[in-house]
Amino acid sequence: MEAMSQAPFTIRGRDGFTLAPGGKLEDSLMVALLDSYCGSYMANTAELYGEQQVSRAAQDEFSLRSQQMADAAYKGGVCKRS
Repeated sequence: MEAMSQAPFTIRGRDGFTLAPGGKLEDSLMVALLDSYCGSYMANTAELYGEQQVSRAAQDEFSLRSQQMADAAYKGGVCKRS
């Protein structure tokens, strides 16, 4: 179970233990949900791909191929199972 509503706000730009002027309050949940690579939030990405109407069969094919490639990597010594 996740408790995203419990993610704290953080203060950036503090000077020691005092609340220095100019400190910025930051929502750590929103920072965590932002994909810094593309600058989009996870929910936006889900909506974007949802609009593309990828079929269930295509999703299953992708998943199977991913699992097969991971198994080959483990068996080939490229990575270890945890």
